[in-house]
Amino acid sequence: MLSWSTTLALLMLSTSGAAGSDTPEPRVGGKWLPCGRTAALRGDLLPGLAGSHPRELVDGLRGRMFFTADDGEHGRELWASSGPGGVGTHLVKDILPGAESSGARELVQMGGTTYFVANDGEHGAELWKSDGTDVGTVLVKDVWPGQAGAGPQELLVVNGVLYFTADDGVNGRELWRSDGTEAGTALLHELVPGPGDAGLHQLTSWSRQLVFVSNDAQGRPTLWKSTGLINGLTPLFSSTMETAFSTLTPVNNRLFYLHHLGRGATDLYVTDTKTWRSTALRRFTGTPPHDLTAMGGGLYFGAGAGGFDTDSLGDELWKSDGTAQGTVLVADIALGPAGSSPASLVVAGERLYFSADDQARGRELWTSDGTAVGTTLVVDLRPGAEGGEPRGLVALQNHLFFSARVSGLGHQAWTSDGTAENTWPLDAVAIHLQDAEPRLFARSSWDVFFIANDGVHGHELWSLPFRPQDSCAPAPAP
Repeated sequence: MLSWSTTLALLMLSTSGAAGSDTPEPRVGGKWLPCGRTAALRGDLLPGLAGSHPRELVDGLRGRMFFTADDGEHGRELWASSGPGGVGTHLVKDILPGAESSGARELVQMGGTTYFVANDGEHGAELWKSDGTDVGTVLVKDVWPGQAGAGPQELLVVNGVLYFTADDGVNGRELWRSDGTEAGTALLHELVPGPGDAGLHQLTSWSRQLVFVSNDAQGRPTLWKSTGLINGLTPLFSSTMETAFSTLTPVNNRLFYLHHLGRGATDLYVTDTKTWRSTALRRFTGTPPHDLTAMGGGLYFGAGAGGFDTDSLGDELWKSDGTAQGTVLVADIALGPAGSSPASLVVAGERLYFSADDQARGRELWTSDGTAVGTTLVVDLRPGAEGGEPRGLVALQNHLFFSARVSGLGHQAWTSDGTAENTWPLDAVAIHLQDAEPRLFARSSWDVFFIANDGVHGHELWSLPFRPQDSCAPAPAP
C-alpha cells in the first residue's frame, strides 16, 4: 500500500507521454490514478469563443477517442484524438465536403471499428463505419437508395452484432442488423407489414440478446426479445392500454423496466430469464423511478412513494432484488416531502455514488452500500446551503469523474476515489467564466477525455492522463 505522501508525489509528476495510437492497450487491473490535476486542451478546432462543441465521445480502442465536432469549415463531421502521446486530434473524414455538415451521430464501437450515421449528400442519412483513416471511413450500405436516406437510429451492439432501426422506403421503420458488411446488413424483423411504422425504441442488450419496445397504432406497447435470427422474435409483455414502457435496465438475469400508466402512476416491472414472465413489483404515485442502476445483483434508483405509503416521503433512494417484498426504501436522506432527489447514480467498486440534497448542506456527493446506515455523505464539496451540485458522474476504473462547483469559479472538473481526502477539483479550466461546464467524461487508453469551456476557446476537447498507480511517471522516449 502506497503512503499518501508517495501517492501525492506520483500525482504531481509530469502529465505528458500518455499512450498513443501505436501503443498497446494498457493493463486494466489494480488501482488507477489521475496523473496530476492539470487537464490539457486537445485542440482548438474552432478558434474563438464559439467552440466546436464536441459530442458523443466513443473509445475506438488503440488509444483513439472518436467524437463529432464542427470546426466551422467542414460542418459537423467525425474526428479522433489519441491524446498527447499519439498523433493528436484530427478530422477523420469530411464526409460531406465543404462547410455543410454530414450530421455524423450515433457513434458506437464494434470489433475495433466505429459505426455511425452520416449523410454524404448523395445517399441521405445511412450507416457508415470507420477505422480512423480517411480511406477506411466508408458507407456500409445504402439501405434506402437515393437522397432520402434510411435514417438509422438507436445503434446498439449485442453479442458482436450491430442492431438499429431504419426505414428502407418499403417496409417502414423496422429492426435491422449488420455484421459491418454490405451483404451482412439486412432487415431482421418487420413487426408491421408494409410501410407502417412499428414505433421501435429502447433497444437494450440483455443476457446476450436484444430486447426492445414497439407500439401499435393505438399506442399500446409490447416488450420483445430477439435472438438475432429471423424466427427468434418473442413477445415478453404487452399492455392492453395506451401506456408506455421505458428505461429497460438489465441486472444479471433480470430485466427491470417502467410501465407508465398516466395520472402520476408508474409501475416498476421485472422479467427474468428463468420464467420469462413479467411481474409488477411496486406502484409509485409520487416521483416516478429514475436513474435505474445495477449494483451487486440488485437495482438501485431514485423515486417518490407519494400517496402509496405516505404523503410525507419525497424522492429518495430505493432498491429492488426483483421481488415485491424486496423493493424497498434504502434511506430517507431528507426527511419530509421535499426529498433528497438522488441523481446521477453510478457504481464504483462495490459502492453506489450519487448526488443528493439533504435539505441542510445543499446537493453534495453521497455513497451507499445498499443499507440505511451505509448511506452517507462522501464530502461536503462546497460548505453551505447551496452545495457543490455534483453532476454527470462517471466511474472509470473505479474512480469517479464529475462536474461540481468551486467557490468563485462555477462548475469545474472533479475527481474522487470515493474518499473525502482524495476528492478534489482539477485545476480550473475556466478562470474568466462562472462555469466551465465539464461533461462527457470517457477513457481511452491512458487518458480521460471530456468537454469543457475555458472562456477563451469555447467548448472543446480536453484530456487528463489517467493510469495504473505505478505508471504515472513520464513514459520513456520511443
